Amino acid sequence: MFLPAVGCHRETLVDRGSMTRPVVLAARVGRGRLAREYSFQAELRPWFSVDLQARVAGYVKRLSVDLGDRVKAGQLLAELDVPLLHEDRLRAEAMVSRSEGELARAGALFDEARLVSGRLSGVAAAHPQLLAGQEVDSAVAREKAAAASLAAARSQLEVSKADVKRLQAMEADTKICAPFDGVIARLDASPGDLVQGGPSPSGQARPLLRIVRDDRLRCAFAVSVGQIDAVHSGSPVSIHVEQRTIAARVVRVSGEVTTAGRSMMVEADIANADGLLVPGAYATAVVTGEERTNTLFVPIEAVKRSAGAASVLRVDAEGRVSTQPIRLGIETSVRIEVLEGLREGEVVVTGGAARIRPGQPVETRLAAVDIKP
Repeated sequence: MFLPAVGCHRETLVDRGSMTRPVVLAARVGRGRLAREYSFQAELRPWFSVDLQARVAGYVKRLSVDLGDRVKAGQLLAELDVPLLHEDRLRAEAMVSRSEGELARAGALFDEARLVSGRLSGVAAAHPQLLAGQEVDSAVAREKAAAASLAAARSQLEVSKADVKRLQAMEADTKICAPFDGVIARLDASPGDLVQGGPSPSGQARPLLRIVRDDRLRCAFAVSVGQIDAVHSGSPVSIHVEQRTIAARVVRVSGEVTTAGRSMMVEADIANADGLLVPGAYATAVVTGEERTNTLFVPIEAVKRSAGAASVLRVDAEGRVSTQPIRLGIETSVRIEVLEGLREGEVVVTGGAARIRPGQPVETRLAAVDIKP
């Protein structure tokens, strides 16, 4: 009966001895991919967007689309009625016919005057005594007058033709067609509305509708001056929007820093053939900058920095703590690359180090997530 009692007492002492070791949070030195990431607030923008307005003043005769309709390039969207435009074109075409007649008449008079002038000049040269000089001079003057009339008739014909082309262009402008495939995102007109054409005296004419191309979107975000060097054309970017993550690359960098925000506009392209993403939605763009593969890393909370030097508390196989200087590489939001000072699989303290002294034995509670690369 006595011996078992002694054995139980000795087990209790061992347990109490182990409890004297403080418990610290720790992690193993991992190896894997490490990348520096930069997060930006972004906005999804349509690939193209345009407000369509009338080029000529008139009444809305017909609307062929409604809000949300999908349209094809060249499709008729709206048609205007411009009073007396058709009659003006017919009148201009009649003026062209009249000008052509005047040109033909002026041409005939010129040919006749030139023929007479040429004959009289020939006779006067061969027989100077037969004709008075005044008669020859009058024939030459009539030829010059006929030539001037012919030139004026040609000019008038060109003016008449230009007038017809102008009116034909105005008639074509009464039809508003889609410049590209897209969706009607805004509609601000109704049949019978009077609309201004082009710039009006009171300012820019009111747009009738807006069409956007949304089968392809631009993810636009501003990069501050301090991060410009890390973001360039071709940089990988993860776009997080509406519980979706889309892998893309930076396609366009504006190359100009705005004075107001001290930032540069950057864009990545997103395919949206299914139409599930909506232009104007906010997103988060995470750009991958400097990257390492198959490198050592530790959690960021394990590193102590002082006067430009860095160190960690390393735990050996017997559970004793020692200070280990290390040389750092790139840093992410949760991990730091270790270039020198540690080996893969070694244990470092990540929490509770304030009450630990070098050489002191500890018990470690490893964080399982920290051993993953």
